[in-house]
Amino acid sequence: MNKQEGLVTAANAEKATIVIIRESACGGNCSMCGSCGGAYQMEIRNTQNLCVGDRVYLCANTAGVLLLAFISYIVPFIPTLCVYGITNSDSLAVLSLIVFFIIGTFSGNYLAKRPFFKTRIIKREGDFSHEHL
Repeated sequence: MNKQEGLVTAANAEKATIVIIRESACGGNCSMCGSCGGAYQMEIRNTQNLCVGDRVYLCANTAGVLLLAFISYIVPFIPTLCVYGITNSDSLAVLSLIVFFIIGTFSGNYLAKRPFFKTRIIKREGDFSHEHL
């Protein structure tokens, strides 16, 4: 499980926007690698009544992410190799790679909507005074 901390920057009754600060990949010696820092944002369903300023901890299933990458990018090569082995034709192999890559991408996007693959909020911290109004 991959756990990351985020900050809610926008929220309404249906969705919340969370900014996630990237952690250092080099152990804090950022002058050595130069790739640390930055942030990215994601939009999730607001099932926990999040408000702007709330700090949340998100959890993504690492195995699920790797499985989606495998289905989307690696699996299309298997039928492509079979097509090339049977026909010995480069053009048919390239065509099958394109077709199976598209199928793999749509399959990955379809599966990503399943609960096993979704990012979840595992902890919420913030000013809860808005709940008592």
